[in-house]
Amino acid sequence: MTHSRILGTGHYVPPRVVTNFDVMEMMETTNEFIVERTGIERRHHAEPGVGASDLAVPACQAAVEDAGLTMDQIDMLILNTITPDHADPGSAFFLQPKLGLSGIPVLDIKQQCAGLLYALSIADHSITAGAYRHVLIAC
Repeated sequence: MTHSRILGTGHYVPPRVVTNFDVMEMMETTNEFIVERTGIERRHHAEPGVGASDLAVPACQAAVEDAGLTMDQIDMLILNTITPDHADPGSAFFLQPKLGLSGIPVLDIKQQCAGLLYALSIADHSITAGAYRHVLIAC
């Protein structure tokens, strides 16, 4: 029986940092109010025109490299986002050519915070069934 395992991970956050003090300039609130209720002191914002598929590229490249693989070894791509590049088609279809992944199945899932668990389950089932060997997940 084939078993699946996580071979590599990667991440990326856009460089633009927005602090609570920046938020205070946009709306009536205070740093203390935000921190007390959310614990958030700063967040990263993508620049206008930068979509989910753009943000996923460096994270996917890092994950594939961390796994000791190359893009041509990827058999399937799964992308989870609640902020897609466009409503239709899904963002995975935009990510696929940005990674140079032609001729493989891609799947968009929109499962919010649970998306990683859903994507891991789909990947695990695909691998243990013998359909694919290396599934790349972007969440």
